[in-house]
Amino acid sequence: MGYTHYVRQSKPASDEQWAAVCNDFRKFRAAALLGKPFPIQREEDDSSDVLIDDECIIFNGIGEDAYETFMLEKAGDGFSACKTARKPYDTAVVVVLILANHHAPDAWGVSSDGGIGEWQPVLDWMNSTRIGTYTLPKSI
Repeated sequence: MGYTHYVRQSKPASDEQWAAVCNDFRKFRAAALLGKPFPIQREEDDSSDVLIDDECIIFNGIGEDAYETFMLEKAGDGFSACKTARKPYDTAVVVVLILANHHAPDAWGVSSDGGIGEWQPVLDWMNSTRIGTYTLPKSI
């Protein structure tokens, strides 16, 4: 099966929840540029910038570090999954999932093949940026 992250959407995120996820993800992308950048682009075969809009967030890794495209939708329809094979863009995926869980746990249920060992370093980095204070999803 591979190393996979799972999202079950039970209802659409509110406008405020979605805006918070998107705004915080933009802040983390900027913070990452000061250290080790998130190695992400729109799609494996599309080098344009990550899509962050009123409906979804879409990105993948770059070149050999691409695998499956990650997508989080404001108003998705149920279940989605993204295999990252622990490639470098996995950090950005985990950031978005922590933000989704933080801002709208009633909209998205987050789970993963990864555990605390994979998620805790990302959470520690997020909290070190002082953008906010976040916790791991209960399912991790």
